[in-house]
Amino acid sequence: MISIGQLEKSANIFADKLRKQGHEVDVKAFRSGTMTGCNTQGVSNVEFRVNGQSVRFMANGYGDIYKRDIGGTFMTWTEMKQEAIKKLNLDAH
Repeated sequence: MISIGQLEKSANIFADKLRKQGHEVDVKAFRSGTMTGCNTQGVSNVEFRVNGQSVRFMANGYGDIYKRDIGGTFMTWTEMKQEAIKKLNLDAH
């Protein structure tokens, strides 16, 4: 499982690499939970939009529940990134 903080940091690094290759990238993090004082409805995730297509990286393993999204309980960031590359038809790394 990956925390929302680590997920957001990794997604932004990936986004910067894609921008350098000429892609249009937008990253939006959504944090939920009472400890952070954020919205308690929903699940922490990072929406990752590249050239008009988007995927959501789910924090804390919630990708296992929300199958359309990326981020299973035992997935590493590398595995999540590879799945996003496939879903978004990117040839970057």
